[in-house]
Amino acid sequence: MDRGRNLVPRSFFRFPSSFPSLWEEMEDKMNQWIGWGNETGVSVSEDDQNIYVEAQLPGLKSEDIDISFHQNTLWIKGEKKEEEEDKDKKFYRRARNSFFYQVELPAQIEENTEQANYQDGILKITFKKTQQSQMRKIPIKSEESSK
Repeated sequence: MDRGRNLVPRSFFRFPSSFPSLWEEMEDKMNQWIGWGNETGVSVSEDDQNIYVEAQLPGLKSEDIDISFHQNTLWIKGEKKEEEEDKDKKFYRRARNSFFYQVELPAQIEENTEQANYQDGILKITFKKTQQSQMRKIPIKSEESSK
């Protein structure tokens, strides 16, 4: 019964100075209330050559996950289906939990170079950056070196 008690985040009362953190805190509270906690989520990282996306999708099979990519946006969709039937109790239950993540990648990628791997509830996707997207150093000319 105590689950919804702290649903309104404290930063709500410091509005409007903390408006962006308000949404983050509300999302955390809702996830805790629903029961998701930190076991779901997507992280994006990059190095000079690649972009890495890691999604935590516990309890799913690879055939329950759909990955698509369009205009530099990655979509990860999934659905978990559960069915139970107990004929002795005349009980039948069908549940579906679906989700999707939409992630805009921080750089342009080369087409058809992505690799996806799903193991132990963790989806890992690697994209290779295009040459134009790769970071490069810009030399600085100083007045002293030109004399």
